[in-house]
Amino acid sequence: RAGVQGLKILDSMFIWTEPNSMRMRVVLTLKADINDVSIQQRIKVEFRVHWKQCLDCIKESRQRTWQAIVQLRQKRDDSRKGLLILELAIARNAEMRKDILSVQTKKNGFDFYFPSVDKARHFTQYLAKAAPMRTRTTQSLVSEDKTNNTANVKTTVACDMLPLCRDDLIIVQKRAKGVGNLSGRLCLVLKMSSVVHLIDASPPRDSEMS
Repeated sequence: RAGVQGLKILDSMFIWTEPNSMRMRVVLTLKADINDVSIQQRIKVEFRVHWKQCLDCIKESRQRTWQAIVQLRQKRDDSRKGLLILELAIARNAEMRKDILSVQTKKNGFDFYFPSVDKARHFTQYLAKAAPMRTRTTQSLVSEDKTNNTANVKTTVACDMLPLCRDDLIIVQKRAKGVGNLSGRLCLVLKMSSVVHLIDASPPRDSEMS
């Protein structure tokens, strides 16, 4: 307040309270100069205790309440190489990582847990921009309350990543569509994104006739 100068705490002491009351009472002896007049007074201060979890504890408790899971898989012998592309894409996007409750390592991939279906689908759309994949969504009923007309439904989004990586040498099938003049040719995977970028690696076919 205006005119208050040199506020000091001269003494303090606790007042006993019930341990379960979630309150702490303290008596403070204050001294201050108000308009050049020195005043000393004892006042009671009450503190209320409110429990609060840290961010890590909140995220751990939410693991039991996940509503959607994204199962990312790449079925090839060295799937770690192909999944590295998606790991880097996730590591670069902090906004996308904050919605992930937990991650579990599985054979040929990972399981990502989310608190809602919308966040899981948004995550799947982001992955599809980094590598071509086929997605499939299924739902399972965990429990239901017919009285209140509510149900607990878990959603599973299976993402099967194309079993190709950069620098893979492949043969494009002749009946493949959308490959132009690379049909039936030996090709090198140049880049992986939402589509596969190929470059012709077949040797030139020259012939001589006499």
